[in-house]
Amino acid sequence: MRAASDIEAADFWHDAERIELLLAEGIIEAGASIILSNVPYWLPATLTKTVGRAFALCENRSVERTTLEWAGKQYSEPVCLTAQYHCRWRPYSKPPGTEFRYMVLEPGAATTP
Repeated sequence: MRAASDIEAADFWHDAERIELLLAEGIIEAGASIILSNVPYWLPATLTKTVGRAFALCENRSVERTTLEWAGKQYSEPVCLTAQYHCRWRPYSKPPGTEFRYMVLEPGAATTP
C-alpha cells in the first residue's frame, strides 16, 4: 500500500464532513461521498497500524457521530461527523493484477448488511 493512503482516507472523510455541512446549511437537499480505488481500503488490516487509523475505511466499519483525529502528527484538521455511516464496498472491475471497488457514503444512511 502507498504511504499516502491514510491521508487519502482522511480526505474522503473530510468529503463526508463537507456534505454534512452543505446539508445542514440547506445548500443541498441530498448528497453522498463516493470513492473508487484499487488501494484495498476494504481490508481490515488496512491503516490499522498507521497514525491515520481513525480514518480506516474497512468493510463493515460503522461510524457514529464522532470526531476522527490523527494518532500522532496532524496531517489535516480533525473530521467532525454528525451523521452515522456504514462502510460497504462494492466490486467495480478487475483488470489484470488489481481490483477496483467503490463505496458510497450518505449521511445518516447507515444500515447493517
